[in-house]
Amino acid sequence: MQLVLAFLMTHPWKGVGQNDYAWKSEAAGYSTIWTRLFDSTTKIWDADVVRILASAMRNLTMMEQSCRWQMERVRQHLDMKKASGTDFNMLREQRRCFNMLREASRHMAIKLWMFTIVEKGVFMETQTSMYALIRALDKERDGEGNVVLVISVLCLANAFCDARSQISSLLGVHEAAMKQIKGLKEKDLELDSDFQQELEHDSDDAKAFEGPFEKLKTCLMRLPKPGDLPVQGGVLLEARRAKMIIVIGMIFGTVALFLILVHVFAKLVMSRVCDFGLWNAHYGPRRSV
Repeated sequence: MQLVLAFLMTHPWKGVGQNDYAWKSEAAGYSTIWTRLFDSTTKIWDADVVRILASAMRNLTMMEQSCRWQMERVRQHLDMKKASGTDFNMLREQRRCFNMLREASRHMAIKLWMFTIVEKGVFMETQTSMYALIRALDKERDGEGNVVLVISVLCLANAFCDARSQISSLLGVHEAAMKQIKGLKEKDLELDSDFQQELEHDSDDAKAFEGPFEKLKTCLMRLPKPGDLPVQGGVLLEARRAKMIIVIGMIFGTVALFLILVHVFAKLVMSRVCDFGLWNAHYGPRRSV
């Protein structure tokens, strides 16, 4: 599944040999099979391809730094001094920051749900159930099985800690991007008359975010609203999409993973208490059958 998903997300839509992989090539990004099928407006860059392939090929060094690396790309794009030759006052550059954040959040959410919860979580649930049943049939100690089980639990717990760390990083960069753009609106935008004229027409587009459902989403997920970011150019829309993926995909996924850990731990504890392997702990005198 991971290899198939990696192929769909990284293979260029134009075909083999049609992309340029030289230094600073494909600056505008390109489409892949995944983006054409599910999000035709999204582009992908070589850095994104390397990050996705690293996960599929189990490149642990790059996988551990993937979130930090992607967040550094966003931070450098936010820093106008580092982004030489980039006019950050342009709406497309502001939208690009949240687009990178949305793509990073989506990739991490897919990895959390499809690979950690659906794959590792189901494997861990099955393994602990079998351990409890085997212990009910054979009371002798199995040192090797215990070691394997402990390692599996620790790996799942490590995935939970990594997910929490990634959520903190994603939310921190999202907040930093909003503060940076707010600072531009207050200080620098009066120097750009064209951009200022675009912002004067925000009121019409802002009505799309004032419906009851949109207000409910804004309240529940603490999404940015009109007035926090420019509506023109899709800046506010992209920021809201990025925040929604972080909340729905990452935070809910982390809660689900935590419940799986609690359930697994409960089964392990009860396998030591229950004569039949699962759940029914003895509080009174045991009766012989």
